[in-house]
Amino acid sequence: MALSDNFKGQKNPRVKDGMIVSNRKATAYSIRSSARQNVDKTVSTHKMEWGETGNKKYKYSVNPTIFPEKNGTWKDLEGQGPSALKEATKRGEVFGFKSAKRAEKFSAGSWKKGQDRKEAMKNYRSAKKAGELYTQSKEFKDRKKQIRKK
Repeated sequence: MALSDNFKGQKNPRVKDGMIVSNRKATAYSIRSSARQNVDKTVSTHKMEWGETGNKKYKYSVNPTIFPEKNGTWKDLEGQGPSALKEATKRGEVFGFKSAKRAEKFSAGSWKKGQDRKEAMKNYRSAKKAGELYTQSKEFKDRKKQIRKK
């Protein structure tokens, strides 16, 4: 299923190297019309993750890890990085970013609207304050130094 199959009349996003690189928030918000009931009684439409791409311009990507199926069930690929990325690529649901921090914030829910966005950003700020974000880790900072040297 291509992005154009899901897109609900918003301004078309720009796609570069198979990644959505403009109108990301509107696109993320509009590509799913149904939600999944989670075990903890919350609902989810995306459950995003992010990582490095290897692309020179858009070095980071964000993609959903849960996917609605035609029969009404959901395919859950959370924690299965490459499989989730492959499925998201097939569906045209990969978002490209130049900045790791922006990709991390987007995956945390900055694309959401209303109360959902407020809660997601509150959780993001709490994680940031506690030093729990990957972009704050020594591993990330060391990796970034290695990339700059190349």
